[in-house]
Amino acid sequence: AELRPEEVLNYLRLSRPFLLAETRSRYPSQTHYCWIDFGYLRYPVYEGAAVNWDVLCQDRICIAQVGEQLDTSMIVIPASLLDNTCDEMLRLCEASLAERGVLPREEDAWAEMAQEHPDWFELLVLPNLMEEPVKARTRDELPQSASGTTIMTTEPKFIPKEAAGVRL
Repeated sequence: AELRPEEVLNYLRLSRPFLLAETRSRYPSQTHYCWIDFGYLRYPVYEGAAVNWDVLCQDRICIAQVGEQLDTSMIVIPASLLDNTCDEMLRLCEASLAERGVLPREEDAWAEMAQEHPDWFELLVLPNLMEEPVKARTRDELPQSASGTTIMTTEPKFIPKEAAGVRL
């Protein structure tokens, strides 16, 4: 089926587990495969912030959750669940195409998968910035990214005015 221009980005995001599976074919000895999309993060990440890999690399898929919304900008999938995740994502996409003629939104597909297979998932709850001025200021403090064909790398060097607390 031909994708409409507005569906292309969603298609790419739905493809993440398959891209991780391709990575596994090249690096088969890894125990976990991680997708981090710094240009799509919905929460502040700043220099000096450390990722606790011991928490993220367990036997379940780790996805952040902000409020009631899944944040798929970072996904950690154990190698043991990668094939199941790909099979399930394919099933959800095929069902959505058959029923509605369009692909599911990425967040909806992951949410449905987490609901159907709660034993596969560990949701990392991140703080939800409720006040709109705080949300806007935080968004302004995030590193910027743009679309296009040029790939550029940057090392963001900024520190938000106030750090966000994270419960693990």
